[in-house]
Parts: sequence; C-alpha cells; structure tokens
Amino acid sequence: FVNTLGGVRIDDPGTDLAVVAALASSYVDRALPVDLAVIGEVALTGEVRPVSQPRARLQEAARLGFRRAVVPASALDHARAAGIAEPLAVESVEEAWETLRGLERKKGAST
Repeated sequence: FVNTLGGVRIDDPGTDLAVVAALASSYVDRALPVDLAVIGEVALTGEVRPVSQPRARLQEAARLGFRRAVVPASALDHARAAGIAEPLAVESVEEAWETLRGLERKKGAST
C-alpha cells in the first residue's frame, strides 16, 4: 500500500513502475527529472508488463509537457506515436533502475 497526498486512491497497476521509481529516487536521495513520465505494471518477478491504453496515457503525458517516458518495451511504438521525444523502453525493474540512474536532470529544472 502507498499513501498518496490528499487521500487519492490509486488502483491502476499501470502506476506500479512510477511508484517503484519514486521509492528508488527517495532511497538514493536523487530527484527524478521533472520532464519524465513513468508507466508500467510490475510483476512479482520484477518484469515490467504492458499497461492498458498506452497511447492515450502517453499522448496525455506529452500534452502535459513530459518529454521523456520510461515505458514497457511493448509500448515503445506507442510512445513515439504519442509524441514523446525520448521514449525509454524497459523490460524489468532492474533495467528501469539502470535507465533512471543514467538520466541527467535538466539544468535549471526545479523539483
């Protein structure tokens, strides 16, 4: 269970990877880039699974100004079609962590 601000209830498995990314970010005390969206369901084995309606999710992320997105490998084409400038496809939590660690935070970006 994850406590969210304002009592928002999140029951969409497509947010699993975003929660993992937020926890990892907090653990290493390093903020994620402000222009990064993260979507993906996480299996107990650490596999990153596809999400429902990936194109719609990514189109909305692009509309909101997210330039980059960590997505399940199966959603890579959807991310490109949605206008995400830098889609980052991953197949596992480990691969997602390595991808996130390699991202440089944009200069002048606030958290």
